[in-house]
Amino acid sequence: MKKYIFITLLISNFLFSAYVGNPSLPAIFKKGFFFKNNYLNLRFGYLYDYIYNGKYKDIIVTSESIPSSFSLKTKGGIITLNLLNRIDVFSILGNSRMEFKTNLSTLISTENAFSWCVGTKLLFFKHNNFNCALDGKYFFTKQSCDHFIVEKRIFPILDNFYFLYKEFQGSLGFSCTTEKIIPYVAVTYLYSKIEPYPIKKGLIRYPYPFQNTLGDFTASDSKNRKELGVALGSSIASGNFLINIEGRMFHQNAVNFSCEMKF
Repeated sequence: MKKYIFITLLISNFLFSAYVGNPSLPAIFKKGFFFKNNYLNLRFGYLYDYIYNGKYKDIIVTSESIPSSFSLKTKGGIITLNLLNRIDVFSILGNSRMEFKTNLSTLISTENAFSWCVGTKLLFFKHNNFNCALDGKYFFTKQSCDHFIVEKRIFPILDNFYFLYKEFQGSLGFSCTTEKIIPYVAVTYLYSKIEPYPIKKGLIRYPYPFQNTLGDFTASDSKNRKELGVALGSSIASGNFLINIEGRMFHQNAVNFSCEMKF
C-alpha cells in the first residue's frame, strides 16, 4: 500500500533583494575614460551579495514544527547609464543560489540560477557635502528545486518544480562626501513575493528503504513579513574607480561588496 504525507511550504519571510548602493553614486565621478562630458556616462561593475540570515516560521511543516532560516548568495555584473550626474539607470545580471537551514540539516537548496534586476536612482538634493537620493529596483530569479531534506533524509521531487521570486525595493538614502570615503545610511522598503511554479502540489519519493513509496507535498504563495529596513554602507572612490561595502538589517540580515568603474 502506498503511503502519502502532506508537506506544506510556508515560505513566509523571503528576504533577499538587490543592494541599496551609495546615494552619491550618480555624482561621484565627473568624467569617464571615454565620455568626457557630464551629460552621459557609463559605469560597469561587479556585485557580490550575501543574505546570511533570513528568519522564518517553518518552511516545511510535518508532524513536528521545524524552525528554519534562509540564506542567499548572488554574484552579478552591474551596467549603469548615468545622466547629468543626477540619474542612474542600471541593470544587474548574474546568478543566485539559496538554502533553507535548520539546526540539524539543510531542508531545501538550489543550484546557481540566472537572476536579474533593473532599477534607477535619482540624486534630488545636493548641498555642500550632503546628498539625498531616491531609488527603486525590481529583482527576479527562477530557482529550481529537485529535493527536500527532512531530518537528514533526502526526498526527491518527481515533478519539475521551481520557485519564482519577484521583488520591489525602494529606498531613501543620505550620504556625506569626503575626499576619499563616502559613508551613507538609507531607509528601505521591501515587497517580495514567492510563487511555486508550475505546480503548487506534487509528488516526492521516500528515501531508502522506502524508495517505492510516494508522498504528496503542497507549496503556497507568500510574501515578506517585515517591509521596512535600514542599510548602512561606505564607499571608497579614487579616480574613476569605486569600492562599496554595505550591510542591511531589520527586514533582512545581509552584507554585500561591489566595485564600479566609470567609462
